[in-house]
Amino acid sequence: MTGLVRARDRLWEECRIAVEAAAAVPFAAWLAGRVPGDLPCLIVCGANADWAPE
Repeated sequence: MTGLVRARDRLWEECRIAVEAAAAVPFAAWLAGRVPGDLPCLIVCGANADWAPE
């Protein structure tokens, strides 16, 4: 399972936010410690989500 899929699934499991895979990229980067700053703002979108857990 890729970091992107794990991020997408975590958004659903912990926050009940269903996002399209590409929209989970900022969250995956944040989880990997690649987003600078103390209080980053991450924007995610679920407009084109065809979500199912893997």
